[in-house]
Amino acid sequence: MTDETGISSAALVDGLACACAGITVPVGNETADGSGIKALQAHFERAGLQTRVRHAVETVRDRLCHRFRLDLSGAPAELLADLDTARLTGALAPDAEAAVEAEIWLAWLVSPMELSFPNFDELLAQFRVRCGIVDAASSTLVDFHATAVNRPVSHWTYVEGVGFRLNPGKSLAEGLDLALHPKTPEARYAFSCKRASEYVVLLAMAREAQHSNPALYAAMERQWHKGPLMADAFEAAFLSPVGTATCPAPKRWYVPGDRVWFRNPEPLSADVAGYEGSFVLYLGSGHFANFWKQEKPFTVDSKMLEIYCWRFGIETREGEEPTINDDLVDEAVAQHLQRPEEVAAIAEQMYRYQDVNPINADGGAIDYQREVPRFVLPDSCSVELPD
Repeated sequence: MTDETGISSAALVDGLACACAGITVPVGNETADGSGIKALQAHFERAGLQTRVRHAVETVRDRLCHRFRLDLSGAPAELLADLDTARLTGALAPDAEAAVEAEIWLAWLVSPMELSFPNFDELLAQFRVRCGIVDAASSTLVDFHATAVNRPVSHWTYVEGVGFRLNPGKSLAEGLDLALHPKTPEARYAFSCKRASEYVVLLAMAREAQHSNPALYAAMERQWHKGPLMADAFEAAFLSPVGTATCPAPKRWYVPGDRVWFRNPEPLSADVAGYEGSFVLYLGSGHFANFWKQEKPFTVDSKMLEIYCWRFGIETREGEEPTINDDLVDEAVAQHLQRPEEVAAIAEQMYRYQDVNPINADGGAIDYQREVPRFVLPDSCSVELPD
């Protein structure tokens, strides 16, 4: 069997198997490595991947490392071009005890970019953080607002020019949880998608730090008692990019817990505050968290169509900044779904990588990188809080 390029499916699988960089961990002492490998094997077995994982000791950048990759023999060739991790997990790990956990391990093991962890303990901590992000994101329910925001007054006070400061004596993890997970839908708080994604990532990292690095958790609390880190400052402290414009992440390679930026490539609607694009968190199984309609998570395809249709919701009033009417957007989405040929053409356009520069040319909505949590354990912590 060959694809349209004339390359056989077997050759494609073999080529991708060679291209998989997977997970690397530096070789340490025999006892620590032995217990680390044993813990990984238990996770691989729970994920239903134990017979496919290949382990070798190799020299990586002048350092001896353990490398773990996935054997892709027999994988459906149509899922490999963009490394569709959601469908690959279903195909290769149908007996997994937990689908999200299996997809994390599979996505890491097939990564075309080397995912290097400083030790086995940090690798397992990062796995727990990602599970925590998925858990928090899947139950997050907030109101969308690009400017007006509010928080539970028991834990947060707004300070002009600073943002929402954590109240003295209050727990950061508790305050984040209350803001993201209201007791009733009517009591939800207002967020932009970017700020909501920051809170979710921060909550998962805070919960891990509470147990595995109390000093880091205390430093995070002190920071938020002084004032929050937001936008670029938050990303610099807590997130690292995977993928570059010259070596982009495959278009359907997502690891549960990734933060992803889908850009709005249409200039007019992108100029409306809050509609420059969309920050989303990947939940696994092809779904991204929908913070506004918790019961209706996005797929890549549904998110692409929604962003495309933002252009049909622009409203202008004399003397006011343009806004987007989400009801009009929903109507446009519904109308397009009745015309599959138009949806296919839109997908082809939107499913291109984003332009690298801010000028809108022929680029689409797909980001070439993923934002992933920094390391959290005491001996390997890479979180960078301001002095």
